[in-house]
Amino acid sequence: MNKQLIVHNEVSIDAPASAIWEVLVNPQFIKQWDDLPEDFGSAHLTLGGVIDWAGYSRLTVVDFEPEQRLRFALYVPKWPHPAEHYNIGYTYTLSRQGDHILLTSEIGDFAAIPNGESYYEESVKFGNQSVQKIKQLAEQISHRGV
Repeated sequence: MNKQLIVHNEVSIDAPASAIWEVLVNPQFIKQWDDLPEDFGSAHLTLGGVIDWAGYSRLTVVDFEPEQRLRFALYVPKWPHPAEHYNIGYTYTLSRQGDHILLTSEIGDFAAIPNGESYYEESVKFGNQSVQKIKQLAEQISHRGV
């Protein structure tokens, strides 16, 4: 069995869970910490929502517990099996840690796909940068009272 290729990141955020959640599900904020297709629109993410880069990759919201947990299933059409064959995704979990919120992100497991190491390496960089940007945005929202 292959070793797991899962990227783990966490950051303590000085903002309420509601502000962090807004940064995770509002396209106005998502596009500041991740790419969105040009035609994505402005509707907040919901359970079953899809972010589709036609012909390249697709993220589907498969777990949506407001202010607690958000999970996207990732599928890339060039992978050898249909989407149902894979359990690869992005998971964001919020938990109280004293007077802060701990944001944990997990990206992967890329072990089941060809070139999994390459996807993993790219996700290491993305994972660290994204949680830091989410922290920055959530704390700005919180301090502005938006």
